This record gives sequence, structure tokens and C-alpha cells, in this order.
Amino acid sequence: YDSSTERRKPLFDLLSRAGVAESGLEGLLSVSKTKSRKSSAEDWLRQADNLERNRLWAHAEKAFLKGGDEKRALEAGGRRLCDEAAVAPKEARSAAFHHAAIAFMLCASREPEERARGVSLVRAARIWCAAASFASSSRAAGFYARAGEVLRDGVDPPRLVDALSCFVGAAEQTPKDKMAWATAQGLAARALQDSGADAERLPGGLKP
Repeated sequence: YDSSTERRKPLFDLLSRAGVAESGLEGLLSVSKTKSRKSSAEDWLRQADNLERNRLWAHAEKAFLKGGDEKRALEAGGRRLCDEAAVAPKEARSAAFHHAAIAFMLCASREPEERARGVSLVRAARIWCAAASFASSSRAAGFYARAGEVLRDGVDPPRLVDALSCFVGAAEQTPKDKMAWATAQGLAARALQDSGADAERLPGGLKP
């Protein structure tokens, strides 16, 4: 943070309005604190935790980076991009959601704990589906397919029904793409086999 009171004031006012300063950040932002010593990684991570609790994703993202926690920085960055996508012009939403999904994929790649990794992967898949809803048909098909691949191959156990929904969404965007329909059909058969159901119960368009 800048040691100049005037330069720091807009950020401090923003944090104060959000209730962060009252939670203890005021002391960390004081001129005397800034001049007395550099912030350690632990200081930055404490600030990042506080900022994250107050949903100040952009500031939390930077603080996590300065504290050396890339995984949590990516998660905060993904949430920031989702918030930005929600208020962006319609034509810009698809790209913002796409970048958010990538952030959560990268977050998952740095997560050592399997359950937490699965949470990030499922979140990425859902965000790609959101990206698809604002994209052109060809790009939407790609986003749905990526989401399906993550749910089929990335999580344990695979979420086959959700993956099937994504692959069907991809095929519907490009109805003449026989490969897309074949992928959906193959996954439908696998999902039914895993559940012990009868393939004859599938709709005609999805029977293998």
C-alpha cells in the first residue's frame, strides 16, 4: 500500500464503506505501520482472508498473490471475473465467464485435496455452461463440450448425468456434427450401464 495518505485514501474509503477497516485492516493501512516495516507474507495473507470474507475479490486476489498463495489468488480471481461477467455487456459476458472457468481449472490443478479439487472442477464446468449461454453457436458448443469433459473425466466419481447434459447441449448447438451426437450417445450408454438401466429407455435421438 502507498505510504502517501492522499494516494491511499480512495482505497481506504472503499474498504471502510465495506466494513473491512472496522475489522482490523485500519491498523495495517496506517502510515506508521507502513513506514515501520514491510508487510510479511503472513501479513498479506491475513489481509487477504479479511478481504475475501468481505467479498472484495480484486483486492483479495492481489493480497493472496503478495502472500504467495497462488491457488487462493486464482479462486478470488475467478470469483472476480464471475462478478464482472454478471454486469458486463451481453456481448462481453461469454469471454469473462470463460476466463473465470480457466481460473478455477488452474485453482483445481494446485489443490492437493481431492474433494476441494472436485469442487473447483465442478464450478469451472458450471461457469463454462454460463459462458455458452452468451456465446455464438460454435463457441457455445465448445464451452459445453469442455464442461462435459471436466464432469466426465476430471472428477471422481464422474458426474455422468451432468456430463451428458453438457454434451447434448454441445450437439444441439451444431446439429449437423455427427461426432458431437456420437459422443453424447456413447456417454448416455455408459451412464445407463453404470446405473443398471435399460438403454431402450433412452429417447430415440440418444440410443446407441
